Amino acid sequence: MAIHSANRGLFSHPQVDELEYMSMASAPFQRPPGTYILARLPRPRLIFGGISLLPSLLFLLLLPRSRKHTLFAGLLALEPTLALSGIQVLPEAPAAALVAAGLVFFRRGENRLAGFLFGASALFRGELLLLLPLLPLAGKRGLTMAVFAASAVLPVMAVNAASGAGPTVAATGGVNLWIGSDWELITTPPGVEFEQLMELSGEDTFTRRALNVISRNPSEWVLRGLTKTLAFFSLPGPGRNIDSGAALAGVFPLLAITALFLAGASGIRRNPSSAFIFAALASAFLFFPSVRYRAVFLPAFALTALDTPWKKLLPGVAAVAAASLLINYPGHVRPGLNSVLSAQNALRDNRPGQCLESLALAEREGYRGADLHNIRASAMAMMGMDFQETFLEFGRALEAAPRSPTVWRNTAAFLWNTGRVPMAREAAEKAVSLNPALRGELESILSE
Repeated sequence: MAIHSANRGLFSHPQVDELEYMSMASAPFQRPPGTYILARLPRPRLIFGGISLLPSLLFLLLLPRSRKHTLFAGLLALEPTLALSGIQVLPEAPAAALVAAGLVFFRRGENRLAGFLFGASALFRGELLLLLPLLPLAGKRGLTMAVFAASAVLPVMAVNAASGAGPTVAATGGVNLWIGSDWELITTPPGVEFEQLMELSGEDTFTRRALNVISRNPSEWVLRGLTKTLAFFSLPGPGRNIDSGAALAGVFPLLAITALFLAGASGIRRNPSSAFIFAALASAFLFFPSVRYRAVFLPAFALTALDTPWKKLLPGVAAVAAASLLINYPGHVRPGLNSVLSAQNALRDNRPGQCLESLALAEREGYRGADLHNIRASAMAMMGMDFQETFLEFGRALEAAPRSPTVWRNTAAFLWNTGRVPMAREAAEKAVSLNPALRGELESILSE
């Protein structure tokens, strides 16, 4: 955890990473399978930080030398969202490295290896599967790459299916499709308020929920998708699990590099780099244009920008700057989210004092919502603070998210631990009515 505080001057202590996800119970292959392997190695932050530099090294060492090549290789090492992925131990870093390697080997005529690397990248970021139907558009070489890309993915899909997880690379695809189908879902950050939205959405699968939204109003869905696609080009970029603007505040000038790479979209041709760009835009259209996910595609954008004459590239940079200034994208997360996530981590690590400090910072940064009160009340309960104040804080959380099973569970546990047995049983019954899976955890309260 110390690394988050140490990096605050550079990146504003973003807290969502695969180390946290791996510490929680999850369904088989729910997280990207490739990340499980790398994140379990010793010193994962050091490993992922090094991996985030691989695209730059590949461009520098394996592409033909020229001043522009050297410049773009150096800029790729400084691109802030790739560096952020490395520091956070996120699957975007290895996915981007594999994308870059595949593009470099394609340039060297090694189509089969390039295709296999493209497929392997999808084991870290599932939306890269959108590339498969686009690769054949690059001609016969593209068809060969598509076949070998599939050969890297299909065995994992078969193992997933055998495990009971379904033929998926990561089980979050349907969730992300559903989130991308509604502005309220996109704008509600992860936490008890989002949990409440999930509970209110019924028993249908996430994919079916998304299809229901699309079928109800296809034109609205298309318009929303186009807005999300345009927001893909905004800087610092939208996010949902992370407040991108706050996280990148310390390196904000380096986002000019991101703008230069994104301007590569103005030089689209019939090649794999452009296929990746189309896959990136399709991902933003269907899901949501998170700055984290955008980092995966930046090597392809950078390579296209490298091949684009400066005369064509600079107007593209101006267009990205204009989009950043003028787009009012509804999907930007609440300010202070990073500090709330930091507080949640501190609470999990049994540091309630640090938790309360982070929550106070989140409030100063502008965060408002149920998570603020739920986490604060839990920290106050852990510290044995005044009953009435703590109970009122849980009440504020329930006022903001009255159908959150987690808040009702936490309230029940607090009341139980302070001897309010009838009130605890009532809160526990409410939690179980909203989420029957909590029954085992609350059995001691319910059976009293």
